[in-house]
Amino acid sequence: MKLSSDLYLVGGGDFNGFGLSNGMDSHIYAIDGGSEISLIDCGMSTDGSVERIVANMIIDGLDPGKLSKIFLTHYHIDHCGGLSEWQNRFGVEAYIDRCVSDSILSGDTDKTGFRLAQKSGFYPADYIFEKPKSIVGLNPNDEVAIGTLQVKFFPTPGHCDGHSSYLIAGEKKYLFSGDCVFAGGKIALSNTEDCDIAKYRESIFVLDNLDFDALLPGHGAIALQNGKDHVHIAAEAFRTLTLPKNFS
Repeated sequence: MKLSSDLYLVGGGDFNGFGLSNGMDSHIYAIDGGSEISLIDCGMSTDGSVERIVANMIIDGLDPGKLSKIFLTHYHIDHCGGLSEWQNRFGVEAYIDRCVSDSILSGDTDKTGFRLAQKSGFYPADYIFEKPKSIVGLNPNDEVAIGTLQVKFFPTPGHCDGHSSYLIAGEKKYLFSGDCVFAGGKIALSNTEDCDIAKYRESIFVLDNLDFDALLPGHGAIALQNGKDHVHIAAEAFRTLTLPKNFS
């Protein structure tokens, strides 16, 4: 699904998505930097999901052979569970906040919340998280090139430890916010040990100070214009005694 000249939505399951790939997959975005293409998140790679995403890329005129990087917003399995399969097939490098890179590399099912979520029925009982081959840990304000474009990393913990947001200046200025903030200024609080309201507040304030056009969250509606308005709603709520509305 072409969103602009260099931005595409190529995956996302039926759960708060557009049914472009399988089941619980988060939104999966493709960024075309000319000589390189990268994905923002990669879904779970359940049966046939990678093939569906690749087919979507081809339909949109993208060459999967140019796929070189995957930027992960966080270590919840609907966003990163399929990384191993993507690396096996395409040899891509992956990136995330360095403070949680070891948790993904080791397949730590407790730290990533996978064990609890699977026990709660959120993920299929037979799903196995395959450990990826490698992952690059990012430091605050690190930038990584995708062809002619630059990806700037911002740590945005709160929804979980190591949550990562990315700012890319392409045809428009894109903010990929993962599960940090959604359309309508909603956030995603959950009953996990690493969900932290104080950290969440500071992360929203960081995003509220950025300059961008499009808000591209991990689920639900997408705002291609006036994306800052949605983040500002969450920031204003955090400046009071109330909390932003919770995404569900």
